[in-house]
Amino acid sequence: MKKSFGKLIGAVILFAAAHAAVGQTDGVPSGPIRIVVPVSAGGTVDIVSRTVAAGLQKSLGQSVIVENRTGGSGVPATLNVINARPDGTALYMGTIGTVAVNPHLMRKPPYDPMRDLVPISLVADVPGVLVVAASSPFNSVNDLIDYAKKNPGKLNYGSSGNGTSSHMSAELFKQDAGLDIVHVPYPGATQAVLDLMGGQVQLFFDNIITALPQIKAGKLKPLAVTASKRSHYMPEVPTISESGVPGYNVTGWLGLMAPVGTPDAVIRRLSTEVQQMVRTPAMKAQIVGAETIGSTPEEFAVYLKAENERWAGVVKASNIPLN
Repeated sequence: MKKSFGKLIGAVILFAAAHAAVGQTDGVPSGPIRIVVPVSAGGTVDIVSRTVAAGLQKSLGQSVIVENRTGGSGVPATLNVINARPDGTALYMGTIGTVAVNPHLMRKPPYDPMRDLVPISLVADVPGVLVVAASSPFNSVNDLIDYAKKNPGKLNYGSSGNGTSSHMSAELFKQDAGLDIVHVPYPGATQAVLDLMGGQVQLFFDNIITALPQIKAGKLKPLAVTASKRSHYMPEVPTISESGVPGYNVTGWLGLMAPVGTPDAVIRRLSTEVQQMVRTPAMKAQIVGAETIGSTPEEFAVYLKAENERWAGVVKASNIPLN
C-alpha cells in the first residue's frame, strides 16, 4: 500500500512538473519569456528580435521581453541561455556569427550550437551589400577586383569585428575572387562606416538595413548585394555572383533557439507562432531590409548544420588566428 501510494505521489509530482513547464495552455511557457540578444540595442538583430517579441507577446498572451547581453563575441549571451532552465522562458536569437562562425574561431569553444541549443525557427535573412565611399573610383565589383589584383595588399576592408557577418562575407569574397586585401576590424559597424567615408578603409560589407539610409543620402555607393538574388529594396544593384564571382552567396541570418531539454511542445508552439508571424504583410513591412523566412525546427537544424560546416571551411582556409 505504501509503495503504491509512493508511486502515486511520484506520478502526481511528475505530472505537475511537466504541466508547470508547458503552462496552462499547451506549449506556452508558464512564466514571462525573455529573448536574449547577443548585440546592443538599435541594430538589425535587436530590431528583428523586438518585433518578434512583440508578436509572440500578442499571440501567446504572455509577457515577452528582449534582453541585450553584449560583449565577448556573443559568448556570454549564448551561455546565459544554454545554462538557463529549459522551460521555454529563456530563448536566444542566434546569429550567423554566434552559432555558425564563432565556435570555429576558438581553440576551445565553450559551447557547441549543435549540441547545446535547440532550433525553433529561422526567422530572417538579412542580405548584405558591398559598399564603398561615394567618392570611390570603384563603380562595380569588376573595377574593385581589377584594382585589387593589380595592387595586392593595397586595399583595406573594414568589418564590425572578428567573426561577424561583415568579416566573413569579405573573407569569402577574398577566397572566391582570389584577392589579397587587408582586414581592419572595428568594434561595430558605425565606426567602420565612418572610416570608409573618411578613406581609411576602401570597402565594407554592410547589411542592407543599416546601409540603406547612407546610400539614399548619397554617402555610400553600393556595388553589389551578397545574396544569391537581387534585393527588392535596391533592384538596380546586381549580386556579387552576377558581378564576376559566380556562386557567391552570404546572408546575415538569425533564428530563434532554446536550451537543450526545452519541452518539445514548447518548441513546436513557438515555432508555429513564429512561422505564422513572419509571413504576415505587417511583419514584412516592419523589418525593412530583411527577408523574413519562418522555418520548422527540422528545417532550421539542417540549415544550421550546413552553415557550421561551410564557415568552418572558410575560417580554416583564411588562416584566421584562433582565440
